[in-house]
Amino acid sequence: CDAAPEDATAQYHLGNALRVTAGPLAAAEHYTRALAIDPGYAQGHNGLGNVLRQLGDLDGAAASYLQAIELAPTLPDPHHNLAMILEARGELSAAVAAVSRAYALGLRTPELFNNRGSLLMKLGRIDEAEQALRQAIALRPQFAAAHSNLLLCLHYRPYDHAATFEEHRAWQERQAAVVPALPPRALADDPGRRLRIGYVTPDLGGHPVGSFIRPLLEAHDRSCFDVTCYIDSGHAAACADWLRALPDRWRDVNGLADEAVAQLVREDAIDILVDLAGHTAHHRLLAFARRPAPVQVTYCGYPDTTGMDAIDYRISDERADPAGMTEAYHSETLVRLPGPFLCYQPPTNAPAPAARPFLAGAPFTFGSFAHLPKINAAVVALWSGLLQAVPGSRMLIKALALVEDDARQTLRDTFAAHGVGAERVELVGWTATHAEHMALYAGIDVVLDTFPYAGATTTCEALWMGVPVVTLAGRTHVARVGVSLLNAVGLDELVADTPEQYVAIAVALANDHDGLGALCAGLRDRMAASPLCDGARLAGEVEDAYRGMWRAAVEQAEQTKVVAR
Repeated sequence: CDAAPEDATAQYHLGNALRVTAGPLAAAEHYTRALAIDPGYAQGHNGLGNVLRQLGDLDGAAASYLQAIELAPTLPDPHHNLAMILEARGELSAAVAAVSRAYALGLRTPELFNNRGSLLMKLGRIDEAEQALRQAIALRPQFAAAHSNLLLCLHYRPYDHAATFEEHRAWQERQAAVVPALPPRALADDPGRRLRIGYVTPDLGGHPVGSFIRPLLEAHDRSCFDVTCYIDSGHAAACADWLRALPDRWRDVNGLADEAVAQLVREDAIDILVDLAGHTAHHRLLAFARRPAPVQVTYCGYPDTTGMDAIDYRISDERADPAGMTEAYHSETLVRLPGPFLCYQPPTNAPAPAARPFLAGAPFTFGSFAHLPKINAAVVALWSGLLQAVPGSRMLIKALALVEDDARQTLRDTFAAHGVGAERVELVGWTATHAEHMALYAGIDVVLDTFPYAGATTTCEALWMGVPVVTLAGRTHVARVGVSLLNAVGLDELVADTPEQYVAIAVALANDHDGLGALCAGLRDRMAASPLCDGARLAGEVEDAYRGMWRAAVEQAEQTKVVAR
């Protein structure tokens, strides 16, 4: 480019190269130079939009993409890139339309099909989502993110345990097995020493995983466990204050390659590395595939096996993974905690539980705040039968994707096909604050869990707001989280083993006003006193599990003569 300082195309291509090798700021300088030379250069605006998006300036990125589209309407890339901004803003239908425009203009990249699949999954269009994700993988077999999105997608449909496990193992063979592992680390032969634990997550900020993992981090026995958090998120600052209050350390690994993350873990001499994401967005499983720690564990963030040889253990409990039920479909060894495998930290801004609406003479209201893809056709069919069995009852459903007119109409049409009119189903989308979200539970008498993908955060929130939850127990972890949570607060009677029993339990609650009123009135206190809200309990059980894992690793190392003497 020194030879062609006034060549906009040359500056643009240099920006593309630097974006990969030197980062977004270096690239932005050359995109800006290209546009100074030629303000009408659409590719330059598109490139600048990419770095602004990477730097977190979504408004600036959108403006750049729109400028590129105005200058070159038939250029497909800006439409596709704009879709990612629209998705981040929650404008899912508009994002799907933008992806479709890029496709119509000839774009056929794996990224396009992956993004389309992700969008359609959020809108609950699971069959279309699966098709798009499989197209992405067909175009690029080692597209790990698309393959992980496919694994997540499979949990939203009627669950084929064996087929889903095989797909997880295919991820291992296609994505993880090809990654070179770091040389094995020699182990100190003192199994009782202070262990170095590392947690890897993109989700400690406002994400639900944060509300489950924070009690564990705060209650760890620092005299026996040294804790490091590896946070892969552009929102690391959102949780920096409380993380910095912990005695040990955290690392912001946002933007680092998987290889670099693995090397950092090795340099930190982590003994037990814990994945908190599984196959959800922005995971770091390919860092785990490099074997940076002697013991590697998955926990909390994903309701299934990772399928990986490099992950040794998965933490669960006896209710979520009963002995003999799910082991065959795990690549990891299951470690079952004595108590619930989760601990819920209630939000400080939650209002006090309100009196249930039926007590004031309002129509009996069932509710669900589940992620829209969880509300599949079988769920709507069962809920519709329940509404028919309780005359005059209604349903309140809140999901982020229900801000979209298309999603709202599709759900209404599905209920209508089962004889339930729109007047009996209230649909709510986005709320401005979490406090407003929690306050909506005041309008619900009983929450209905989804299946096969059961709720976790939404179940805990409902119970905290004094609303009982009815769940349908399946034969997989993803379908048994509600079983674990309700057992922890002593509500096993709300767990159904069949769809018929699920309806019967909900109908009985709706018909027993005195009993339901008494249950709701004491529910928050019951939950607060339960193991589900006991961080010290969870920390002690997890630490015992870690100590057992470490003893096993040392014993194995001694047997294979790897121990440093």
